[in-house]
Amino acid sequence: MNGIMLLNKHLPLTCTEHCPNFQLAHLTEYVQANGINLAILNPEQVHPYYTIPYALLHDLKKKQARLDCLMMYSYETIASYDYGFSENWAELQSYFKEIRYLA
Repeated sequence: MNGIMLLNKHLPLTCTEHCPNFQLAHLTEYVQANGINLAILNPEQVHPYYTIPYALLHDLKKKQARLDCLMMYSYETIASYDYGFSENWAELQSYFKEIRYLA
């Protein structure tokens, strides 16, 4: 199974579960426990995850990639993007068989 992790570094840090390191730790644990291979769409990508939905969508379009799952800690990770750019969010979702939220 191939997947991509998406974190949101701009969520309020008043809650521990929104901290990017917390999100990354739980997503990484989930990936390892479920034997998911992280797809690298851009060879110049520094981290094995995305933090910018626009960049993820761009790379998916460029590679014409269809992957098994997009993993996020919670819906709040993408809520503001979904609200402001619902068409882009719908298009981004279309590149994955499923979207998995851990919380």
